[in-house]
Amino acid sequence: MNSVSAAVARRFCLVLVKPSHYDDDGYVIQWLRSPIPSNSLASLYGIAKDCAERRVLGADVEIDIHDFDETNTRVRPDRLSVMIRAADSGMVMLVGVQSNQFPCALDLARPLRARGILVCIGGFHVSGVLSMLGGVDPCQRVPFGVATRRAVSSDAICRDDMPAPFNSASSGASLRARSTASAR
Repeated sequence: MNSVSAAVARRFCLVLVKPSHYDDDGYVIQWLRSPIPSNSLASLYGIAKDCAERRVLGADVEIDIHDFDETNTRVRPDRLSVMIRAADSGMVMLVGVQSNQFPCALDLARPLRARGILVCIGGFHVSGVLSMLGGVDPCQRVPFGVATRRAVSSDAICRDDMPAPFNSASSGASLRARSTASAR
């Protein structure tokens, strides 16, 4: 056992989900194999892995990263919440969400938020459409954090947005404040 693994006292479970979308009959569109992998999911996984390797949440925090592409995997919010509850803390990030995937993303977020799980959503719909609507989506019924483009490092995003006790500087207040504000 090396000194780094002896120092790991806490775990943060980061779940990255690329939502699918609904067909005309209201079913989630899924394939046995996806013909094109999600670039958004792969990019964010790489950033998260880099943050985990550099231990940006602290030397005593291990970041467990799980990724799911709903276009080829059934995503069950109840199982995601169990994974996060098994760790000391965590969050679900719905990544690369396009406008046609936004309703599906909200349907994934709703039961997670009901269980008290921190949910963040990002993608074209969030950064493009919401900016045109002044930050308010009239269809939104679920409070969640909003990930938009910022000219800061991934370290700063991790440290500023992670919930307590992982963020000693702001105790996760910035993301919780955005999450609460989006509920109004």
